[in-house]
Amino acid sequence: NNARCCMFMVTGKEKHQVLSRALNLLAEPELPAQFVRPRLGELLWIVDEGAARG
Repeated sequence: NNARCCMFMVTGKEKHQVLSRALNLLAEPELPAQFVRPRLGELLWIVDEGAARG
């Protein structure tokens, strides 16, 4: 959380369900990716169409 930039790259339709869970800001955090919250830096998600649409 002290990094200047953190990036997640998600590819493939088989990752859609986990990606949806990881991006659910209203849910109680349970996945490691949900605990990444840079204080002063950027958080980037690079997602292909398969992962985005399922």
